Amino acid sequence: SSIPGQFIPSIKGRLGDYVIGDSLNPDTLLTGPPIGLSAQDFRSGLLICGGTWLERFDILAKITFEALSDNKRVLLVSSNPGVLGLTGLHQNAIGLTLGRDFVLNPVDAEQVPRNEYVACVKTALEVVAESDLSSAADFELALSRAVAIGNSTVADITLATPNLDDIENTPPLQDVSFSSNTAMDAVRILHQGIGAQAFYGNQPISIQRLSELPLSLVCLSTGSIPLDMFAWDVFCTKLSGTTGEDLIVILDEPPNMLVDTAKYKKRLPWAIRVARKLSNRASLVLSVNAPQVLPTGVTDTLSSCIALRLRSKYDIAIVSDLLGLSVISTGMHSKQRVSPRETSFLRVMEPGIALLARDDTEICQPIKLREASIPPPVASDIMDERIQKLLTIELNPSSFTGKSLLDRVTGENRDATLKVLKLLKQYEPLTEQAIRKFMSSSEMKDIDVEGILARLEHSSMILRGHETHSGVSYTNYRVTMKGEMALKQMLESEVES
Repeated sequence: SSIPGQFIPSIKGRLGDYVIGDSLNPDTLLTGPPIGLSAQDFRSGLLICGGTWLERFDILAKITFEALSDNKRVLLVSSNPGVLGLTGLHQNAIGLTLGRDFVLNPVDAEQVPRNEYVACVKTALEVVAESDLSSAADFELALSRAVAIGNSTVADITLATPNLDDIENTPPLQDVSFSSNTAMDAVRILHQGIGAQAFYGNQPISIQRLSELPLSLVCLSTGSIPLDMFAWDVFCTKLSGTTGEDLIVILDEPPNMLVDTAKYKKRLPWAIRVARKLSNRASLVLSVNAPQVLPTGVTDTLSSCIALRLRSKYDIAIVSDLLGLSVISTGMHSKQRVSPRETSFLRVMEPGIALLARDDTEICQPIKLREASIPPPVASDIMDERIQKLLTIELNPSSFTGKSLLDRVTGENRDATLKVLKLLKQYEPLTEQAIRKFMSSSEMKDIDVEGILARLEHSSMILRGHETHSGVSYTNYRVTMKGEMALKQMLESEVES
């Protein structure tokens, strides 16, 4: 008696679909022809909701495999490191973790117009600052200057008036607004606090480059909810400026779109803007547990839906519109069926059963999902080699001749440069004077330390910072992710030889 009678099972499948399961007859519980989604369904936007994360992950794996088989490119972003297990789906797949494999530089606008990017980063920073920064005019000017300079980091955002003759000793502005000071406190978290590992440094891999790879898997997780939201905001903003076709962007539980309007009042229009921007650039897929937290403007950008088991009446109310589960007064098959029971089916579905609504149909269909066959993930050492090669090509695409990454930067001072990187790796941060003392105590006394630091900084292997002691400002240096990769590559080559 609990079997819904209003569903109409599919009679035949469609050619060219990304098959994810088989049609299920709700009356007989027998499976029918294969059923899935077309490329147009993805371009119109897809929502995957309900169930457990592992159940949704299984669907994402199947979709990714089918899309790669159709020569589409897939960029999957999640806060769950489990998505990196999909690296085995393609021979050139790349799996990156924020803070470990790459740095997300908030001062690098990439291909987004500067004015638009500065406004987005300023709004995104409100979550970290836990304050309204709309009146932080001084900070907005400082951020705009840092973005315009190029090759800058969050440490270069300063409220001081730029002085080309003595930029380090320039006194700060007076009478700075409270909002600007609050914003600068948030910025210090990004390069001196817990966010330094994820946001402080030059970005070694552009988001445009990631979108050009066949399969990119990105884990954005810092351990802090505000910093996670900030990372997602910055990543999505940069992603909205990418160009190219045949790209499918999958956002798994994106915290910047799961709106808590009671705490973050500006998140509602912000989430809608992000969803619309991304849907205009690529085929957008959202995977969430509870669709009720998505703003209406976000779900309006999605025309197709795969719904797993839902318990909350609020979730069911949101999904009912996408699934076409409208309440009708009489049955479609018989007048005896006067009680539509489609929404009840969402509460009682067994694992492996879902409701599918496609862009070209008005009635959803029950499907029995096929289990995804996921190859074992790529071993960590092989993945490091892939990332290392990607960083090398990103550094200088025209000169990839098989040399090590460090050899193409050091020139004649190979050993001295290697020594500098080792020092920074062990004792960072170090000032130039400290590095000179270390070098003079060894056999390398007459080395051009300033030239070595300049070449390493230009190649984004180290980055410049500032520290103040007793009112005196010092310039210091830290090794970046790219520098660590170059150092690791060089040490491994020495062991082999």
